[in-house]
Amino acid sequence: MSRTYELNIYCEDKPALKLMLDAAGYDDYVDASFDALDLSDQGSEAVIDTMLEREGSLPLTLYFESLEGRQECERCLADGELALRLERRDFDSKIWQTAWEEKEENFETDHFVVMVDDAPPTATAKHILKIRSQGAFGSGQHATTKAILRLMETERPSSPSACLDVGTGTGILAIAAEKLGYTQVVATDIEETAIASAQGNRSLNHASFSLILGSLPEGQQQFDLIVSNILPPVINNMLDDFFRRLKPGGRVILAGFNEANAATVHQDAQDAGFAFATQVSERGWLASAFDKPILRLGLY
Repeated sequence: MSRTYELNIYCEDKPALKLMLDAAGYDDYVDASFDALDLSDQGSEAVIDTMLEREGSLPLTLYFESLEGRQECERCLADGELALRLERRDFDSKIWQTAWEEKEENFETDHFVVMVDDAPPTATAKHILKIRSQGAFGSGQHATTKAILRLMETERPSSPSACLDVGTGTGILAIAAEKLGYTQVVATDIEETAIASAQGNRSLNHASFSLILGSLPEGQQQFDLIVSNILPPVINNMLDDFFRRLKPGGRVILAGFNEANAATVHQDAQDAGFAFATQVSERGWLASAFDKPILRLGLY
């Protein structure tokens, strides 16, 4: 049975800690977040309250596939001059495989019904999104997916219109974009397993969107809508690219973060040039929409 090894790092000088982690190659930390994958909602809220009461802030969190990997990171931290407090936790890795799923098999939004592929058929006028559950990418039923779908369905694409889904995972958002009427949909992911999962779901839903292994499509094409359901550190690293690849007047919808991350994500997006539009919440997880101004510094 494989284990996942968690390291929570508390430090009063978070910017300096981030610089040290980045320099050591540990740039996949989760900032100001506590996912508590193996706890109930009430349990995770209790842990967060305890952390805030005791520390005044939430930690930076790293996850490792081996105990040795975590220990190596701890040795790197010990070589620095920052005052740190470390907390260690490990849990069954299979939790990751179900962390992105809700307890119910199907869920609905105003315009979509999301269902696993072996669920019984349902009579509805809504768009049906069938998703095969595949490992860490789940079945598209995590609260972040619900939240981002709720924002996507408020969009009214013109024709022609293009949508880019970055970090597609199961492909659920790309499938939804096609059903909403986007005439060109491109989905990307850096994981080959995610591409394979999205390919299967593309066929299952008789969709035709393009799939690309990588972060962004080559070239300079701009899109009317960009959607991305990924972790906050990755969002932050890609905001400038999102701004560049979005048409003036276009919209980016970001998800994959919780209420503890919201202020940081929103500030980073505005620093990149975006204007906040709206957001929705699902069980403490957020999806936020930002617009690219038609004019920026007097330039189109």
